[in-house]
Amino acid sequence: TPLPPPPKIKLEQQTSPTPENDNNPQNAMEFSVLSQLKQMGFTNASESLGAIRTICTSQMSIGESVDAAMMFIITQREEAEEARKLDEARIFSERAIEEERRRRSSDS
Repeated sequence: TPLPPPPKIKLEQQTSPTPENDNNPQNAMEFSVLSQLKQMGFTNASESLGAIRTICTSQMSIGESVDAAMMFIITQREEAEEARKLDEARIFSERAIEEERRRRSSDS
């Protein structure tokens, strides 16, 4: 006996923030914190809004939010730089090992 056809499943497309909204403040708190971060030299709106949306809560004052977002951005930048350095060291080490293998195989 043939198997019955699989049931049809209706898939609904989920809406996600549009790229235009990702770089624009969505409320007064985001606008205020973003403005203060820009005055402090944090000019990448996407980076700043990402930090604001990740760690700032409605219970925090604007000053607390600015401080928290600034520390988050700095920490993220430092971690990214450290990861780049580790990647460079790993690549250098892998190349040195490969060169040593080639040298040994040509000496044999």
